[in-house]
Amino acid sequence: IEYVTAVVVFVYGQGFKCLQRKLAPLVVKRSCVLTADKGQKSFVNILLAPLYASGLISANKSRLIKAHSLVWGTASLQVALQRGWVLGRSGPVWNIVNGGFCFGFAWGAIGLAWEFITSLWTGKAPTVDADLP
Repeated sequence: IEYVTAVVVFVYGQGFKCLQRKLAPLVVKRSCVLTADKGQKSFVNILLAPLYASGLISANKSRLIKAHSLVWGTASLQVALQRGWVLGRSGPVWNIVNGGFCFGFAWGAIGLAWEFITSLWTGKAPTVDADLP
């Protein structure tokens, strides 16, 4: 029951609320802006398109802070968990948290793919602010 609870919490909090509802529409919108807007089509932006779409470069100050905090916070938490600084390296708690992370990120990846396919199918970008500088 603990595993199911952890999976539900991670899928809802990380996968649905954070990745599917907030990050996926932003990534698809910024990808559409990069391909459509001549002002954003610099060589650097095209070369670093994944970073551009994620809001890690060529964004307003607020988006840069949010994007870098998300990346560095997630990476730091994963390093802390991997090294055993938070929960230890063995036991059921480690497996429960790891499973929750996996399901949460999988849900977010599916949400991103769905947002991208929907945008391609309809020909319309999501109606979120692209947070351009």
